[in-house]
Amino acid sequence: PPQDRGAGSHNTNQEQQKGSLLGASSNITNAIIGAGCIGYAGALAQSGGLVSIALIVGFATLTKLSCDLIIDLGQSYDCESYEALGIATCGKWGQAAVMFSKA
Repeated sequence: PPQDRGAGSHNTNQEQQKGSLLGASSNITNAIIGAGCIGYAGALAQSGGLVSIALIVGFATLTKLSCDLIIDLGQSYDCESYEALGIATCGKWGQAAVMFSKA
């Protein structure tokens, strides 16, 4: 039977796992929702109804454009991860930016 090597161990014979569309979508959604939920209540309360609706529509549009840009760049550079996209587009500075944003 296989031995339990602890939580931090891994099998070196296994192939490296690749990201999935579901995983990428989940990460992007968590980042967007997490950052947005913190400030929405106060901003909407102070800005009023019509301005709030306009802001929500505006930010939703910007979010969609940003996600579309990331997807298009990933496909054009044939990148399977966000880190690989950072390296492909901006070199070592892109890799550093991605690592800094994940911290």
